[in-house]
Amino acid sequence: KLKTLKKSFQRKIKKVKQVSATSACDADMEVFKYIDTLRIQIDELRATTEKQNAKIEELSRVTMPVSRQQHHNDDSYYDIHDLQHKMNKMREELADLNELYDNDYYRFCRREDELKDSIGAAHAEALNAHTFAITAKQNSDSRIDAAIKAIETWGSDIYKLDEQLKNMNREIRDDMEIERQSSEYWVERTLKTFEQEKLANFQSQITNARSYADTKVAGDLRQEFADAICREVAFESKVSADLVQGVHNELSAMSQGLREELVDLITRSNEIHSARYFQSLNDMQIIKEDSTNMCQTLKHSIGLVDMELSDVKEILDFAKEDIASLALDLVFRSILLWRFFLPNLKQKMLSSHFI
Repeated sequence: KLKTLKKSFQRKIKKVKQVSATSACDADMEVFKYIDTLRIQIDELRATTEKQNAKIEELSRVTMPVSRQQHHNDDSYYDIHDLQHKMNKMREELADLNELYDNDYYRFCRREDELKDSIGAAHAEALNAHTFAITAKQNSDSRIDAAIKAIETWGSDIYKLDEQLKNMNREIRDDMEIERQSSEYWVERTLKTFEQEKLANFQSQITNARSYADTKVAGDLRQEFADAICREVAFESKVSADLVQGVHNELSAMSQGLREELVDLITRSNEIHSARYFQSLNDMQIIKEDSTNMCQTLKHSIGLVDMELSDVKEILDFAKEDIASLALDLVFRSILLWRFFLPNLKQKMLSSHFI
């Protein structure tokens, strides 16, 4: 029974260890998987944000000179700065969110260490219970050995009593032989008959007493020994079963409480992070729409500027053509003037000279 109890106790301890190790490993895998998923989502969101920021900076760098030269009072220039400010704010929020994820990861690691410590304490209690069961078994073995030694001692005492009875019978026979040889026949015959009857009665009494003593003592000892062993085994079995059941109940309650706490923590963290994540996605969608509208506005402004530049270029071309035609007209007019007025001028100069 003690061996069976010990084997069942070891099986329960092994089962408890496997359950605790499996639950701890499953909790670790769930936490790590959840954190890896969140990190992947954050990296994707960060990469998308950086790409959009780079695109917006490139558009602002391309369109900024035109906006300053041609549309200095345009609202798109300030909208770009507001958009950059929003992007910086979103980057800071993403950094805070990443820090929050790291804190949650460290808190999960700390909870895991606490779970391992509690499981180690439960294992220590189980080992103490196992040690107590082994000590109880050793005590019961020592008691059984003491009872066996007492029975052996009683057997040796009974054997010595039997030897003493045999020696007494031998002495009586020797005395009867001596009396038979020294007395007369009838006296010897009478004494012999009397002594034989006395010896027979004495031997029968001794035999009956010995058999009664053997039966009584052996039966009482066996009964008492069996009752003591049964009581000891029942008590130790009850104590060991109570210890095993108590350890099992404590470990089950502890594992259930820790599992519920971890599930609650992961659920609340998932809800909070999901809400923040979807809020960030909505903000990014709004920023993306604003960026798209801004880009459309900038494209429209650039188209208007190009149209105005084309009109100015056409006006300049027309002005150049007009200036060229006017220059030719002036040249031709000056030539005609010199052609008509030059002979008159020569005559006036000659007439004035002769005079």
